[in-house]
Amino acid sequence: YRTEIVSVRKVNRKIGINESPEGVAELLTKMCLKSEITSNGDDIKVTIPPTRHDVIHPCDIYEDVAIAYGYNNIRRTLPKTNTIGQQFPVNKLSDLLRSPIAEAGFTEALTFTLCSKDDVSTKLRIESIDEVPAVHISNPKTLEFQVCRTTLLPGILKTIAANKKMPLPMKIFEVSDVVLK
Repeated sequence: YRTEIVSVRKVNRKIGINESPEGVAELLTKMCLKSEITSNGDDIKVTIPPTRHDVIHPCDIYEDVAIAYGYNNIRRTLPKTNTIGQQFPVNKLSDLLRSPIAEAGFTEALTFTLCSKDDVSTKLRIESIDEVPAVHISNPKTLEFQVCRTTLLPGILKTIAANKKMPLPMKIFEVSDVVLK
């Protein structure tokens, strides 16, 4: 078991509710999190069982309080600040490229950013992975996702291989990110 101390004031502010420390503790109990109010009265000591792998940070505890409170019971409010959203220039360029290529009859392939070491080295006739400026994943879950791609070619080649029974000509393209060290 591990413990986390959260401020009731902060929980209320983040979620947009006005619950007492006792109320927050009761909501956490509904979510199978043992909680007790500390001596200062505003903080709650939350005991997180080993079965709750999803509770990593205090924000995960805030989320549990919001779920127990009921999302539909939280009052809707407008943000206190105004922002003007806009795309990054590189995203605008990507969109400008995609449209005419798709209109020309090509199908966009969306491939994974992670790939195997072989995909970015030996399959592209590069002798060693050391010659490739690839970012390596420290704890890859599978051999297929060991490094970040440095070129779009591996994904496109895999797409072609998976669709080799489709009629020719195969007209595919990809406009996406690559990662270089």
